[in-house]
Amino acid sequence: MALLGRASRFSATGKLLRLAGQYGIGSDNVPEHFAPEPPMFPLVLKDYAGGRGPKKLKGRRINFKHTAETRRLEEDIRSLNQFLAGVKLTGGEHEGYIRVFNNNSWKAGGRLYSVGGHNYQHMPENERHKMTIYGEPVVEIDIKASQLTIFHAMTDEPLEGSSDPYARAGLDRWVAKKWVVISFGNGARTMKWPDEAVEDYEQHRREHKKETGNELPDLPKAKDVAQTMLETFPALKELGYNLTLWAALQFLEAEAVIGTMLLLMRTHAVPSLSMDDGIIVPKSKADLAQGILKEQFRRVVGVEPILTVEPQEPRVYATDL
Repeated sequence: MALLGRASRFSATGKLLRLAGQYGIGSDNVPEHFAPEPPMFPLVLKDYAGGRGPKKLKGRRINFKHTAETRRLEEDIRSLNQFLAGVKLTGGEHEGYIRVFNNNSWKAGGRLYSVGGHNYQHMPENERHKMTIYGEPVVEIDIKASQLTIFHAMTDEPLEGSSDPYARAGLDRWVAKKWVVISFGNGARTMKWPDEAVEDYEQHRREHKKETGNELPDLPKAKDVAQTMLETFPALKELGYNLTLWAALQFLEAEAVIGTMLLLMRTHAVPSLSMDDGIIVPKSKADLAQGILKEQFRRVVGVEPILTVEPQEPRVYATDL
């Protein structure tokens, strides 16, 4: 019996490569002549993941029957993919999105993932900032401490103030953020660092010293970080054993990001690219995108987020002139 589907990869013969070269087509300019087709099935539903922490296993992909809700969700992604397929992006690659839901639920997870082996989401931040859309430099608009902000809203203790929440504990920002990410991922307060976190911190220390010349202290014990974080953010005391928390937080975050992208596309014809907790837009559209992202986050979460825009404009002082 024949199996329906598409081959994932083809290899060109030498004869085809020589023929392409006669028309000025080579490995350095293939994207200028051949645009990859967006994903045929952009909606993905996965089952519950197994295990916890570094031993967590990914949930298996689930076949699902379409409903009015899934058709709406799929149409949103198809619209984005079709619109972005005509956008000229340089310095990065994007072949379309899939939206992945988790825990056998359309209310869990739901992030957008750019397909392709070298897509922009896998690039270092400084490299993403070099991209252009239609030749215009881009900016990356991030929601500061997005999931921490959402968690506080869910517990009816919204974060107040305009400063970076992760900086309020007096810890190295990397340490505070890593503790929160691991704790939300496990659905419980982190009292011992997993080996991967220790290795990541050592890499963070090396990069920090290379950039600043200053040496960061040793990684503090996770239980000490936990005490400091609970004192700074009392709402975290409600963080119990909840293996599905991460998916609920991701869903609300994704709804705000995707809602912003759809409005930018449908109302303003402005292209945008998704990141986990923010979007990338042409620099000239930064103010517009910030306003819409704030509105969408407030609509979904119930509070206004703190946003940052990178790279920032260099400041020129009188002493520099």
